[in-house]
Amino acid sequence: MFKNLDGECFGIAGRQNEVVEFALSNGYDGISVDFTDLHSRAAASGVDFAARFLVSAKSLNVGVGRLNFRIDGTDDEFNSDLESLTTIFEIIDAIRGVDKGENRVDHLSIILKPFSDKHAYHDNFELHRTRIGQIADKLAEKSIRLGIGIQAAPSKREGKEFEFVYQPEALITLVKTIGKSNVGISLNTWDWLVGGGALDQLSELSADQIVDVTLTDMPNDVDLTTVSNTDRLMPGAGDSAFCVKVCKWLHENNFAGPITPGPSSSQFSGSSRDAVIHKASNAIDEILVEVGAIEPTISPVAAAAQAAEAAAEAEAAAAAESEGSETEGSETKKDETEAVKS
Repeated sequence: MFKNLDGECFGIAGRQNEVVEFALSNGYDGISVDFTDLHSRAAASGVDFAARFLVSAKSLNVGVGRLNFRIDGTDDEFNSDLESLTTIFEIIDAIRGVDKGENRVDHLSIILKPFSDKHAYHDNFELHRTRIGQIADKLAEKSIRLGIGIQAAPSKREGKEFEFVYQPEALITLVKTIGKSNVGISLNTWDWLVGGGALDQLSELSADQIVDVTLTDMPNDVDLTTVSNTDRLMPGAGDSAFCVKVCKWLHENNFAGPITPGPSSSQFSGSSRDAVIHKASNAIDEILVEVGAIEPTISPVAAAAQAAEAAAEAEAAAAAESEGSETEGSETKKDETEAVKS
């Protein structure tokens, strides 16, 4: 497992240089990237321009690569999105061209719209099964996995003509029905719980079927019928029991993908972004330490304090030893003098 930073959660989406800088300075190993947005940048200014910050950040993976494809759109809309993969693959090749190779970009994700104004549920399900299968086949050519996620907040479906997949059980059914070996689940703990999910559904899966994970708490005793996206809390800021259980299961099943803190940016109005991003990094670490996935570490400040204390103790010990030697030497001289006198 490795820590991934999603700039959208902290109000810095769209500014890649800032996301890269915050990730590198706060202990993250990956960042989330909107590849649909990069495609637009590449169309306007070229692939090298679109990929420049990601190419230069050689130590970072693309932990989560988002595709905002119009799965329920018209044939022309979907085919246009599918064709955009040609340019997106050029961007991925540019990123992969340095150091870590394929590991820098090895999975992308699509978050499902939980409604449709045009298609009834069963028609929409079949449309998604077919079209996501087409996307997966294209991604397989580049050895890329595809994670599918849900949006479970009730407000997302309010006033819409037809509901669509927003519950974990339905998501698992869709992924199984698509039937592609490189298609799995993009798991957000908040949406999983709001959609009526629990650890039981995860136990039916293997860790290989989980593509990426977002850890998000919700307020204690929240009403799931009225909960909103602004109620997405930092891991550790609310009821973290499910996040801990999920990470324990992931660790026991050797999950090696990205773990992303996923709070709502509305939670941090007026706060220092650097401080909040650092706090989120520590929150993930605390959970991973609790489940035994990583060893406890100390902060640089604490490490410096410990080093200073150890140095002071060593200096005191050396001074005591020196004083003892001087005292012993004085006593020896005194004894020798008294011996001569006698």
